[in-house]
Amino acid sequence: MEIIFVYNANSGIKAAVIDYFHKIIYPPTYPCHLCALTHSNLGQRKVWKDFVKKSDIKMRFYHIDDFEEKYKLKKEYPVILKKEDQQISTFLNKTQLNKLKRIEDLIDKVEKLSL
Repeated sequence: MEIIFVYNANSGIKAAVIDYFHKIIYPPTYPCHLCALTHSNLGQRKVWKDFVKKSDIKMRFYHIDDFEEKYKLKKEYPVILKKEDQQISTFLNKTQLNKLKRIEDLIDKVEKLSL
C-alpha cells in the first residue's frame, strides 16, 4: 500500500513564493489546508518530518501539476489517496482534511490506515 498526498499548489519557485506570501498576508483564505498542517512558512514542520522519516508507510508527495501529469487524474485538492494493487481511492478528501485541526490529527489518521 502507498499513500499519495497531493497539495493544492503547483510546483516551481513562482508558485512557492505566491503561497509563502498568501500564508502570511491572509492565512484564512489559503487554499491548501494540507500544506498548512504539514508546513510552516519555514518549511516542513518537525513533527511531520520526523513522522514521515520514521514511518514504515510508503508515502509520496505531489503538487497538482506533477500528480496530474503522472497519474492522468484530476481531483479536488488537497487530497490524500490510497494506492493498493494499482487501484487509487480517496483516503481523505478536501472536506475531511479541512476538519483536521492539528498535525497530530493527520498523523493519527495515517497511522490507523496502515494497521
